[in-house]
Amino acid sequence: MMLERPGRVPQYAESALSSEGTLFELSAILDFFQRNASVIAVCALAFAFLGFGVAATTPPKFSSTARILIDSKRVQVASQQAQPASDPATAGSAAESQVELIASNSVILSAIRKLDLVHDPEFVRPPSSLLNKIKGGISDGIASVSRLILPSAPPGEPDVERDIMESIAGNLFVRRVGITFVIEITYSAFTPAKAAQVVNAIAEAYITDELESKYAATKRASIWLQDRINELREQSSTADRLVQDYKSQHNIVDTNRGSMIEQQISELNSQLILARTQTAEAKARLDRIVQVLSSDVPDATVTDALRSEVVSKLRGQLLELRRREAEWSRRYGAQQQAVVSLREEIGQVQKSLRDELQRISETFKSDFDIAKARQDSLEKSMSDLVQNNGEVRQAQIRLRELESAAQVYHNLYETFLQRYTEASQQQTFPIPEARLITPGLPPQRKSSPMTTLYMAMAGVLGGLLGVGVGLVRMMRDHSFHTPAELESATNLGCLSSVPLVHKAPAYRQVPNAEHQSGKIVAFKAGILRHAFDDPFSSFAESIRAIKVNLDMERVPGKCMVVGVVSSIPGEGKTMVASNLAQIVGQSGHRCLLIDCDLRRPALSHALTRHAKQGLLEALAGQPVRDLLHVGGWSRYAFLPCANSARLGSTDNVVSSPSMKLLLENLQDAFDVIILDLPPLIPVVDSRAIAPLVDKFLVVVEWGQTDRTILSEALGLLSDKAQGKIAGTVLNKVDVRAAKRYSTAYAKYYHSAYHSHYVRGA
Repeated sequence: MMLERPGRVPQYAESALSSEGTLFELSAILDFFQRNASVIAVCALAFAFLGFGVAATTPPKFSSTARILIDSKRVQVASQQAQPASDPATAGSAAESQVELIASNSVILSAIRKLDLVHDPEFVRPPSSLLNKIKGGISDGIASVSRLILPSAPPGEPDVERDIMESIAGNLFVRRVGITFVIEITYSAFTPAKAAQVVNAIAEAYITDELESKYAATKRASIWLQDRINELREQSSTADRLVQDYKSQHNIVDTNRGSMIEQQISELNSQLILARTQTAEAKARLDRIVQVLSSDVPDATVTDALRSEVVSKLRGQLLELRRREAEWSRRYGAQQQAVVSLREEIGQVQKSLRDELQRISETFKSDFDIAKARQDSLEKSMSDLVQNNGEVRQAQIRLRELESAAQVYHNLYETFLQRYTEASQQQTFPIPEARLITPGLPPQRKSSPMTTLYMAMAGVLGGLLGVGVGLVRMMRDHSFHTPAELESATNLGCLSSVPLVHKAPAYRQVPNAEHQSGKIVAFKAGILRHAFDDPFSSFAESIRAIKVNLDMERVPGKCMVVGVVSSIPGEGKTMVASNLAQIVGQSGHRCLLIDCDLRRPALSHALTRHAKQGLLEALAGQPVRDLLHVGGWSRYAFLPCANSARLGSTDNVVSSPSMKLLLENLQDAFDVIILDLPPLIPVVDSRAIAPLVDKFLVVVEWGQTDRTILSEALGLLSDKAQGKIAGTVLNKVDVRAAKRYSTAYAKYYHSAYHSHYVRGA
């Protein structure tokens, strides 16, 4: 059973609920899948069988794989030399470009023409699956209609080639193996041999296309290089002629060591340096000899510097005579004749020495003049050459420009001539950049269709469709399935969840000896007394939960008037009111059940089918005791609505002063008065009697009552019964179906706990 649920979450539980929000969201997701498990399973199984059917009707295909190795060193005709693809990004781009080239239409078309696939039945009329046949039939029908409207020529061989090319492209898969230069080619065909044949043909077509493209590129490069070489040869010859003409115009003669003027300047500079040295030496000797002439006897250093034997000899004689003259003068006296003779001889030697020095001085002076004259001549020649060299240098600047241009043209000519030679060799001996390392072999087993994969994918798709259907059902379902949903939508406490009784037995009448009038209640169906007859059922416990909540609302010693209402007919308010009256009476309280549904007194027809008098007679003043019916199994009384005549203003009846007086008089005799009121939406009686009611019970049918209708009904009731709504009752709860909405709510509260107490009993 469902025990009492409070209308609001206690404050001490709010923090726990907020901290476990993620858990509740996950639980809601699990509840959604559990609730729609059957729909999801049916859709998944249906699609899985559909996938099996598609796989069974699809012709098998066989895949063959070949591998090609691409040379990482790309030969480039116009570059200086072959450059290895060392940059990973560049290498990867080059490899991916080859992948696209293999899958290109030109390579596929070459393979088609090589194998003559235009006349191959497998490609002209390939087998197709059931789905493809259906699609083909639809396409053919559309095409037929189009041809009727716009006639066109029948397809020729080019169209067949195009169709085959598109078919091969659709079954061809080319990829690069990792980061290597290996390209993997996979082709799927309807026969193993054809798969291997086509994949090898595509690989060979790619290699052939590479050779042909290289040959064509080399040939184009050779032609272009040849034209460029002729142009450069003419430009180089023209530049050489300009250089020679310029040299002739400016009298520029080049030697191995530079220009002639520069060589002359260099030689003349050497001579000038030597002449200046010789002039300086001659001047030094001249100055020295002049100094010597001013003295009587030159010293030995000067004598040695002059290197004259005559001067040396005379100087020796002079020194010897002076020694003898000094010795003789000391010995014989200064006036002695011999000494005088020595003095005369000394004078002659000095004169001879001075004459010799004078002669040498004249010679030195002549040498100095000659050296000076030679130096002046060389300086003048140097000045003239330097002046001429400035003009030559200006001409050489332009000459060097012409020579540089000529050298550039010559280098370009040599480079292009070398490239032309290499291109001619490559054109003669083309080297392939790719080679087949793993040829395609006929496969041993089919590659498609994979039945398990088809079924799995179809099952997943069906499951997703089931989830979508579940979401649509959830969005379209505006009813209530759990007390939490009901409380959240109404802000009212759900007092109880009354389970659905699928089949209640019909009970016979039981005499009640305590009934003084002899009137007893006869049940049309056992559902109206099920809580009394099966007291250990979850149904009975849910009715008791309502009774407990009302007990907490009731003031001790004072009668409580409870109105049981619903939004629309058929929600089970009459059943709840009848069973609630029995449970209240069984608990020892004096309980009166009144059928106030004057428009449709279903409760009266079920409990007192043959009653002729009831509520209307009581309002007219007839004694109530004579109109009551009691149940022989429970202490409660029932006041039916026996008059079957249709009344036009029932709201005036239930809100009349007579009704108010009747209820006031009955409150002295009963502890609880339960009113079975008509629905709120179609009839206004429940709103009219609201001022006379202490508490209202709003019955909501599980899985049926629309949220909008309930909201409107509560709005109508709240206007007249502000604060009088005790809560809601979720009625006719299908416990098994409720598991799909809340496992804990359906399983533990209604199944596990109730079974535990039943076994305990």
